[in-house]
Amino acid sequence: ERKPWVMLGDTREGLEHIFGLQTDELLVAMRRWAELCFGKPAAVGMAHQSGNVYLASELDMGTRTMTAAEALLGNIYTHGEIGIDAIASEEPPTGAAVDLLKELHTFKRIRWLDPQFTENLGDGTIGEAKQRELGSIIRSTKPRMLKKYPLIADLSKTDMDTFKPGNCLQHPNFKWRDLEGENMEEWKVSVAGNAAHRSYRPPGDTRPLVGCALLTTSRHLFAGYSLRSRLGTSLSPAETGLLSMAASGYGPEDVVGITWTSVDPEDVNDFREADEALLKTICPKFGTE
Repeated sequence: ERKPWVMLGDTREGLEHIFGLQTDELLVAMRRWAELCFGKPAAVGMAHQSGNVYLASELDMGTRTMTAAEALLGNIYTHGEIGIDAIASEEPPTGAAVDLLKELHTFKRIRWLDPQFTENLGDGTIGEAKQRELGSIIRSTKPRMLKKYPLIADLSKTDMDTFKPGNCLQHPNFKWRDLEGENMEEWKVSVAGNAAHRSYRPPGDTRPLVGCALLTTSRHLFAGYSLRSRLGTSLSPAETGLLSMAASGYGPEDVVGITWTSVDPEDVNDFREADEALLKTICPKFGTE
């Protein structure tokens, strides 16, 4: 399945070989390309260990503008990665984006790929594609390659001697759960329930874990997760569900319905009012399922 906002590690390695770029150089070049395509600020990130690359842009979320860095985190979350190693953007992440990034287990190692530190973006020469042997290992970039770039922890003036990052993307309930059911109504409940169980809240936090299933005009279901930070910033189930759709080439105009579920049934209405308002604002077909 084609996913416009995702590049797997083997494709990344292939492009590096074809254009004669190092990983950091490719990410910076991709960010510039993405901004030309989106026509708005964009961010490109590399996942920890897998070396997969994710894209995102600034997004209109009705009552607020979601920054590209927030959208990037949501995109990576919906694809089950375990962390982020680097983020390429025009400006370093700030505010709500940093609040959420601080919840990542890998926060202390995330580098901001400052474009002024990247001199080689290729000369336009295209080389031959590299033939990969079956079963060969796809590697992430070497940590020393990124050391010239500043840590987001330093840029955000986070004292890592006293601050303890969360365990987001490595939290114990972030496990694959099988889809259950025999019809669309049961599948919607199953997708939303699985998303709720895989959602994130900081260790020791008791706020509800809420998930959703967005239904599209083509009868596809997309899971949405709640991501919370200890500082109050959050991504809602509808927001992350929309990000998952965008990564697969769908837009708000494709949404016709939503199903919510919480790990604790009495908490199912948490996020609901705001999410309904969001969907009614940016999804013209919402409620027509």
